[in-house]
Amino acid sequence: MMKKIYRILLLIPFLLLGGCPGGEDKSTQERSNEAQVLTGQIRAIEKAKEVEQVLQRTAEQHNRVIDRQSE
Repeated sequence: MMKKIYRILLLIPFLLLGGCPGGEDKSTQERSNEAQVLTGQIRAIEKAKEVEQVLQRTAEQHNRVIDRQSE
């Protein structure tokens, strides 16, 4: 009788663990989604830096033209 109770008690955790869905698929999908988001954000920052450089060059050219006209 005691052996049956121990067997049942030992089987319960295995049955419960067997019924749980695997969390690995979700975590890999979440990681790939996060990587895509981060890649998109990095690209946006790089583009913003390029635009900033263009704006700075344009502003410098404007300042040169103004300086030449004021002389």
